[in-house]
Formats: sequence, C-alpha cells, structure tokens
Amino acid sequence: MILLNTPHGIYQLPYSNNDDFSIKEFLYINKIPYNSVSLYVEQEEGNFINLIGLEERLRDILSKNISLMIRTDRNIDLRAIISKEIIIESIPDKQNTAEYIFDTLGNSTKQIYKTFTKEECRQYVDSKVKEFISEVKLDFSKPLVFGISGGGDSNTLPEAFVNNGFPKENIIPVMIKGIPDIDKGLDRARIICERQGLKLIEITAEKIYELLGRKKRDGTWAFDFEKNYPDGDLELIGTLAVRLGLTYTKEKYNAQGCVIGLNLEDILGEGLISVLKGQIPPTFPVREIGNAKFYYPLNAIPKKILDGCHPKLSLDNYNERFPNNMYWRTLTYYLSQSLSTNVPGIEFRLLDGFKKMANENKKDATYKKDSDIGFYIQGELDEETKQLWKNFVEA
Repeated sequence: MILLNTPHGIYQLPYSNNDDFSIKEFLYINKIPYNSVSLYVEQEEGNFINLIGLEERLRDILSKNISLMIRTDRNIDLRAIISKEIIIESIPDKQNTAEYIFDTLGNSTKQIYKTFTKEECRQYVDSKVKEFISEVKLDFSKPLVFGISGGGDSNTLPEAFVNNGFPKENIIPVMIKGIPDIDKGLDRARIICERQGLKLIEITAEKIYELLGRKKRDGTWAFDFEKNYPDGDLELIGTLAVRLGLTYTKEKYNAQGCVIGLNLEDILGEGLISVLKGQIPPTFPVREIGNAKFYYPLNAIPKKILDGCHPKLSLDNYNERFPNNMYWRTLTYYLSQSLSTNVPGIEFRLLDGFKKMANENKKDATYKKDSDIGFYIQGELDEETKQLWKNFVEA
C-alpha cells in the first residue's frame, strides 16, 4: 500500500504488483515533486521510520513493509493539482491531427482533453489571429511582410490573415536563404503561398551577406559562421538573418511591419532565458527593433495545434531539421514544455505574466543599436563577443 500524507488528508495511491518502478519514477508518474517530499516505511502496524532511497524499487520496499508513506513538506492542496477530473472532448471517427489539454486553473476547474481535426486546428489559429489583429489594430490598407520558412508555424500565417479579411495584395511572403537545412523547406513555402495565390519573395544568400556587412559575398555565410563559431549554432545567425532580411523587405515595400511565426513555446522560451539572465522579457505581441515593428500573432498558440493545420508539411519539416546543440536554448524549451505537461494551463498564465512584465517595462526591454557590430541587440555584448563577430564579418 502506498499512502500520500498531506494536511488535507491521507490518500491511497494506485499501485499494481506488476509494476516495476523506482520510488522516483512512481512519484514522477503521479506528478508529485520528489525533491519536496519525505518517505517513510511502515514496518509494524502504526510504526513508521524514515526512508532515504528514491532509486529503491517499490517491489522491494513493499515486499518487506506494510506500506510506504509519502509526506509532503508544505501545507498546500496537492490533490487540487495532481488529480483533476479530465473531460474528454473528442468525437469518434474524426480524422484528428492534434490534441491538447486545457485548464483555466483553480480549485473548481477541470482539465479538458481536446482533439482537433485539421480544419479545427485552422479554426483555432484563425480565432487567435483575429484576437491579435483586433488587439494591435493592424491597418488593412498597408502591406505586411511575412517571414516564411516552410515550417509548421509560418505555414499557417498567410492563410490565417486571409481568412480574417486581410487583403492578399498586402501580404508579402518572404523566405531567407543560405542555411542548407532551412533551404530544404523552400518547396513547402512555395506550396503554401501558391495555395493562397501569393508570390513568395526569396532573399538570396548573397543578399544576406550584404545585410550582415560581410566583405566576402559568395553566399556561404552559414558555413563561415560555423567555422568562426565552432561552439555556436546556426539558429543564432539564422534568427539575425531573418530579422535583417525582413527589415530590408519592409523598407523596400514601405510596409507597416513584419510578421513572425513564433509560437507559444518560442515566446515562453524567450521570456525564461531573459529572466534567467536577469533581464526583462522582450515585448510581444508587438516588438520594435529600430524603425521596424515585428508582430507575433501566434504567440498564444501551442506548437501542436499549429502543426495540426498542415500535418504532412510539418512532418517533412521535422525530418529535415538539423540538431541544435545550445544547452540554454534546450533548457528553456524543455522548461516551457514541462510546465504545460505537468500543470496544463500554466503556460498561458506565464505567457500573460511575461507580456505584462515586458510591456510595462518597455524601456528596459528595448533593442539598442550597437555601433561596433552594426545591428540592434537586447542587453550588452562584451568585447570578446564583439571581436568574434568582427572576425566573422571580415573573414
């Protein structure tokens, strides 16, 4: 018998003798924080002694003792978090492409497990984009530049704006070229644009060389970056290249701003890494970098639902992705994904918190132009970092 001892009562946790878990694994499965509990074994009726051994097997413990007691070290209502009733919203025989668990949070709330068809995913995205358009008061009479990559997120953007009445003639889809793995998504990006009757603008690798301020302009900027930054990652230079390419296009077409497909987990990752560095998170859903406005209409949409809009194209994209080796990028994504897994609904509350924090402290979240490297950054760069960049530019 396994007991959970809390100030709100003692509960018996389900366990089968056929299970072969360590205590740590069992706690994890039951969403009990194993760093915040004490363990006791009942050797004789009513006689409990302390147990140290998260890696001990439950079978071994229970074969020698009457029960195992797990005692929480806070007077919190743990059951309100770990054992909510789940309402399933799924219609049989539907061809579903995504699933997600929602919870508005609170003692009396229930978790909603919802499945989505491809069409329902698109309707969900359309509704969130509609809310975004209303919030930021976009001008439908002026062009917008859309960053397109062939991935699941940016693939949804043009159609969601069209479905919300934004004129096709004012949608300028742009794809940045130069990173081989990302270039593989070019055909997918073209397909998405063709379906909407849009002409994809392709910014060449040579043009990115010019925008980066490099002297050598043969188009191999991504390869040169890896040579100069052996411990870096193409995600870094790729993000900068996209920003510079979209800003260039925005100025060329006198557009009102640039639309980026960052999703819920992307924005949470940005916020978490900022807080870990002691900085204010970047503003969203609108961010000003220099003279350009960047819009993030997908900021409150989970990645799973975006992928469900175009499941085949999203699968192709994942199969072509290159491995990213940046530890802190991995950590912040893992944190955001783990939060929503362990406490569904908390991701949206955290998003709201980051949003309020950033927008109420805009002056501290502002991107400033660094004259030494020639583009806008958040925070400060040390001299070693600046010298590395100069070596890359002048290579």
